[in-house]
Amino acid sequence: MLAAQAESSEPSTETFEPLPVPDVSLEQLEAAVATQLHETQRLLDALRSERGSSAAELGEAYGELGRIYHAYRLDAQAEACYLNAIGFAPGDPRWPYYLASLYQSMGRPEQAASYYRRVVEAQPDSLAPRVHLGEMLLDQNRLAEARAQFERALRSDPACPAAQAGLGQVALAEQRYADAVRHFEAALQQVPEANRLHYSLAQAYRGLGNPERARRHLEQRGMVGVRPPDPLIDELTELTRGEVVHLLRGRLAFRAERFAEAAAAFAKAVAARPDSAGARVNLGTALARMEDPAGAMLQYREALKLEPRSTAAHFNLAALLAEQGSEDQAIEHFEAVLAIDPADAEVHQRLARLYRERGRWERALERYRDAARLEPRSEEAALGEAVALVELGRYAEARARLEQAHDQMPDQGRIAHALARMLAAGPDLEQRDGERALQLALAVQRARPAAEHAQTVASALAELGRCEEAAAWLLRARESAEQTGHRGLFPELDRTLERYRRGAPCRDPGGEEG
Repeated sequence: MLAAQAESSEPSTETFEPLPVPDVSLEQLEAAVATQLHETQRLLDALRSERGSSAAELGEAYGELGRIYHAYRLDAQAEACYLNAIGFAPGDPRWPYYLASLYQSMGRPEQAASYYRRVVEAQPDSLAPRVHLGEMLLDQNRLAEARAQFERALRSDPACPAAQAGLGQVALAEQRYADAVRHFEAALQQVPEANRLHYSLAQAYRGLGNPERARRHLEQRGMVGVRPPDPLIDELTELTRGEVVHLLRGRLAFRAERFAEAAAAFAKAVAARPDSAGARVNLGTALARMEDPAGAMLQYREALKLEPRSTAAHFNLAALLAEQGSEDQAIEHFEAVLAIDPADAEVHQRLARLYRERGRWERALERYRDAARLEPRSEEAALGEAVALVELGRYAEARARLEQAHDQMPDQGRIAHALARMLAAGPDLEQRDGERALQLALAVQRARPAAEHAQTVASALAELGRCEEAAAWLLRARESAEQTGHRGLFPELDRTLERYRRGAPCRDPGGEEG
């Protein structure tokens, strides 16, 4: 699992035709810059020419190339790349945000506001996009809308000086000079070096009829402004180190299963930017595929030191720890993923399996239920939940869960078979129903003949007291097991066959798992 994880709902490459990226004369650029752009363009071309490239991969490649153009202020090229990235990966909030920032720097406030609005609608608590949206609305003199954005930003972070400064500018434009002073002073108290605010304070004090205070602030004016924390934009300054080219090259090699080549490229990315958690996650993933779990886990742990909330690092480390038999540590890191992203159904299911293996059935049940809530048509989650309920002795709930799952997924043979087993030979005799078990078991056997399915037909017949028929079906199960090499079933089948041959009552006495 690479650091850049894509959702399966992304469109296919056939649904979007990318815009042409304007040519740029690389000869006019510094040699290092030209090399970086040339390498990134070459890797994008290779990805586009590869059959099977996904929309998410192309969106990532266009977006990364756009970031490099953006970093070097090649605006037209960056714009085309970001638009293509959005077209291929419309669910990724990074590309509309970068495009909005690009439009803002180009002096195109209406287009910037449009894309900032798109980001805040998708991520209502995002601080920097909302502040920048307020700034763009302020530039268009849409004061009430700008004020609403700055106030919403302050609800997310009551100490945000950029939002205070924005509210000060709105109040200044509306000639509410006392409010303007209050907001500007609050921003300056947090960021004293933001000397550009002194000019705005001078205007506000002049409006209040206080020329002496206005003069003092005018004398302190400067060029340093205030901005919200903006890690995505800050990353642009890192791109000139060459990390992105190595990452793209590594991902391309990884997709082609050239893992040693991918690891070498990711190692160069780490060398170019040692504080990049993403580069270390990618290197760890390549090392894991090269069967170097110790090296992979080292990279994941280093990534977590740099970025403790990296879900990719936690997930990959947990998966490796589970493979190495360190289940408790694996559980710790999978739980860390859910603390950050509680909507990850796969992690819920992986945790459920680990708890199940350790006999922690209450915890397994909880995780299976969370997985089923997130993915109602998950066969594994439904079956796991039923097994956990049986292990906890809650047989009526287990049957009800299997009935519900069968209603939701009538074509899922594993669920139908599990329900048939519980109705035919479940631990709780009161939950049995031989007729319904026989109906389900025969349908499953017809759809996919197998030893275990024939065995369930036999159990259903035995539950109904039809012992001779049950014995005949059990012989069919034995023959099927022999043909498929499952001789380990013979002792159980032979013991059961002896009981059937003794005649009624031949039902299972109870104790089998449903």
